[in-house]
Amino acid sequence: PSNVQISSKDLKVATTFNIKFTAPANAKNVKISLYYGGFVTHSVHMGHRMIFLDNAGFKAGATAQSLTVTMPPNKAIAPAGPYVIYVVVDGVPAMGQFVHVS
Repeated sequence: PSNVQISSKDLKVATTFNIKFTAPANAKNVKISLYYGGFVTHSVHMGHRMIFLDNAGFKAGATAQSLTVTMPPNKAIAPAGPYVIYVVVDGVPAMGQFVHVS
């Protein structure tokens, strides 16, 4: 996937947002992941989170895609902070887009 455009870089839990992107011809499925890289303390990397978000609007085989993506329902699942959104089409990720979740 390429040309990923997210409707807002400031996302809130329990809301929706839109993503537009160009998919390869004959693409069969899409996943949207929300990734938090965690933190390092005493040489131990902790706090990773990867959440696959519900989405609607994918058209199999089409190159121009526009999806509505649903954020997690509460801050227990996605605490506030910096995250990266990845669009994954048929197992291949696009370049990540940094967002802030609040």
